[in-house]
Amino acid sequence: MAAEKLKNLRLWMKKNRLQAYIVPHADMFQSEYLADCDERLAWITGFTGSAGSAVIGLTKAALFVDGRYVIQAPKETDKKDFQIIE
Repeated sequence: MAAEKLKNLRLWMKKNRLQAYIVPHADMFQSEYLADCDERLAWITGFTGSAGSAVIGLTKAALFVDGRYVIQAPKETDKKDFQIIE
């Protein structure tokens, strides 16, 4: 499922001449707890941890997490779509 989302995002990026797109685990108010509708990082990556960011380029994507999530992130995220970096 992430592959299709990435494909659509990359098409949008090309159309808008963007080289990269950053998806933080945050809402527009930088709240500590996010509403389900603001869980953008989980939506695009599948990762449900409380901290992390994704950087999506036109050909590669990476999920950045801290040490708390070194076990969880690979289980929830398709490693064919995202390189996981701690």
